[in-house]
Amino acid sequence: MSALIESYKKIDMKLSEFTSKIDSAEREIEKLTSVFSANTAVRISKIEEQIARVDDYLSKIKEFQKLAKQNLDSQNILTIEAPPGYRINLNRLRNWAMMIDPMSPNDPYAQRVYVVAKCDEHFLNKKRQEFIERIQQLKEGRILETSDEIEKLKESVVLLKEEQARYVTSSEMKDFTKAVVSENNKYWHVNSPTVFQNPDTASKRISPGACAVPLFFEKEQRLWLKSVMGNFYDAEEGRVFLPVELSNKYEYLIRVNCSPSRRKNLDEALQNLILATINENPVGTRKIHIIDGIRFNASSIGTLYPLERTSAIERIPRNPKQLTSTLKRFVSSFADIDKIIEGFDSVTEFNAVVEMEKRLPLTTMIVFGWPNSYERRDRELLQKIMTNYERYGISLITVSYGSLPEKMKYEPNAMTKYAWQNVLDIDMSQGKTTVTFSGGISQNFTWYVFSDALSHDFISSYKMQTAVQEQILT
Repeated sequence: MSALIESYKKIDMKLSEFTSKIDSAEREIEKLTSVFSANTAVRISKIEEQIARVDDYLSKIKEFQKLAKQNLDSQNILTIEAPPGYRINLNRLRNWAMMIDPMSPNDPYAQRVYVVAKCDEHFLNKKRQEFIERIQQLKEGRILETSDEIEKLKESVVLLKEEQARYVTSSEMKDFTKAVVSENNKYWHVNSPTVFQNPDTASKRISPGACAVPLFFEKEQRLWLKSVMGNFYDAEEGRVFLPVELSNKYEYLIRVNCSPSRRKNLDEALQNLILATINENPVGTRKIHIIDGIRFNASSIGTLYPLERTSAIERIPRNPKQLTSTLKRFVSSFADIDKIIEGFDSVTEFNAVVEMEKRLPLTTMIVFGWPNSYERRDRELLQKIMTNYERYGISLITVSYGSLPEKMKYEPNAMTKYAWQNVLDIDMSQGKTTVTFSGGISQNFTWYVFSDALSHDFISSYKMQTAVQEQILT
């Protein structure tokens, strides 16, 4: 798993470099576009003012044409293109208009006014069209200047994204995706095992589930990653699920707060963890205790119930009296353990130096309905277990249903603060599940769940291996 984490860190660093370069270029594009747009808006505004002046001139020119027509016998008059530098001269037209003889049917000054006014109209319409085209060019960004730099930046973004797209199919990424699938499948019992292997030694780690960490690419690449990693990649959010590993050779603490509506999901999740615990430890080296102050039955372990009252799972208390008796007996065993380990600080430390047949079994204890479902005496006994979990090799999982106020977490009646300094907090609300490591930042989390029925072959295999082990010890 450490190798997988290291691979993820390298990939995350690489993606961060891509993201940083792309973001930097896009910010610069946004900045330049903003400046360019502001300049463009000013230019367009000035051109629109010029168009307004042209329209005003056209209105006046047409008035002169209308006046001249009254003293013309023909309007079939040649108009010429205005020469470079031409300027409209309204005063000249005004002076000529004053010299028109209103009684003449074809006055020469009327001809002058009409010819020049038509030339002016042609000139103004041409200018007006030029201004309109200029505005359109500005709006479409065809005026180069600053837009050249923007286009270069856009091109660099495209190239970076293409490089990032190629990276997703690199050998480094392919090795990583294979490792993600392999590591998750190692801990997730999607289908029931058929044979209990009875390993020679306990595995180093087990895992209750996986946390979601960012692995974001463009949509096409995310869909490809989804096709490769399946349930272990969230294509919509761009997140990969990496196993949350716990020590199988040392003590761990998990605190679960579960919405009542998700109880079945939690049961299946803990069944997967129980099955993993059984599979990853030699027969008799770790015992599982289920303390259920709500249901007082074996429903929490589902189809694993045939393993109850074996060396795997201790008998589950069926009523409050049995529960208290079980806790008393468990706490009383501390004195016997103290005599055996003598000068050693813990069961784990003792086991590390003695021969295998002399080692003491470790314990995994799951406490349902903590703390509200337990009477004072039972709470005190459980508190003693929590306080001494490290010395006596006890891994603890407590389950609370509904909201548990922060102050309840550490009050004397609930649990000791010392016991939960390194706790793995898992919160199961109606909408999502999150995990928090030792009071850090919460992350999205998915349980590994066992939804299959435990096979009869596995049950038979486990019981047979247990019988063989008992014969060896006797």
